[in-house]
Amino acid sequence: GKITIGQTIAQSGTLADYGNIGLAQGIYYETVNAAGGIKDSTGKTYTIENTLKDDAYDPAKTVPLVDELLDSEGSFAIQTLGSPNTMKVYDKLNQRCVPDPYVMSGHPAWGDPTNHPWVWGHQLAYTTEAILWGGLLEKKFADKPEITVAALIMQNDFGKAYELGFNEFIKTSKVKINFVFERIDPAAATITNQMTTLASNDLDVFMIMS
Repeated sequence: GKITIGQTIAQSGTLADYGNIGLAQGIYYETVNAAGGIKDSTGKTYTIENTLKDDAYDPAKTVPLVDELLDSEGSFAIQTLGSPNTMKVYDKLNQRCVPDPYVMSGHPAWGDPTNHPWVWGHQLAYTTEAILWGGLLEKKFADKPEITVAALIMQNDFGKAYELGFNEFIKTSKVKINFVFERIDPAAATITNQMTTLASNDLDVFMIMS
């Protein structure tokens, strides 16, 4: 038997490095297959077939690629990468009862077992992570009444979630935090202008929310 796992992931464009995650998973699946595959509760053996589709971290490309994996290739499970990308397809995946296990994104939307039980994340929610970062800053700068924190924020669902979490922390922080930031497009070739603008401030901390 065969278990097909489809995956949409950036293999080109400015975020092509993410594609290495899919390649590494493919190597792992090959290792599992070479060792005899996996057995179900009845003792039947299966090998894993991994199909990667390059969406270049573009949500508009993710949708037709997921449709292809669902309808043409009949994938048992589909993995997606990116908050905006997964947002475009997670309703459909749930309606079709196709698992999207360990979404490569920390958006808090994936923790919804009631409405979206077929999609779950594999990392800490960005909102939680931002609050933990804030707590670390609060400890580090406990002796300072005021600090300035700068950030590069990706202009998509990913960046918005992180920004929301950090702003919620600021409201209750024991240290006054001046938060300055620049937004960046995921497809931007460079971030020189944004970094120059942020560097013109008297910064205590620099964060990347992207």
